[in-house]
Amino acid sequence: MIILILVLLAGAIIGRIFLQGRKLRISKLLMFTVALLIGVLGYNIGSNPEITTALPRLGLISVILGITGMIGSIIATYFVDKFLNR
Repeated sequence: MIILILVLLAGAIIGRIFLQGRKLRISKLLMFTVALLIGVLGYNIGSNPEITTALPRLGLISVILGITGMIGSIIATYFVDKFLNR
C-alpha cells in the first residue's frame, strides 16, 4: 500500500513540476485510460458466472441502498436547513 501512495505522490510532483502546460493532452489520455479500465472491469464481471448469477440480488440491494441514502440525505438536509435558518 505504501508503494501505491509513493507512486501517486511521485506522479503528482512530476505533474506539478513538468506538465503544467499540457493539461489537455493528459486529460484525453486519462479519459481513455479510465474508459479502458471500465471496459476491462465489465469484461471481467461479464465473464464470471458467479457474479452474473448474483446480479439480480446485488441489483436489489443496490437499489435499496440508493433509495435509503437519498431519503437520509433529504432528512439530514431538512434538519440542517432548519438549524441554520433559525
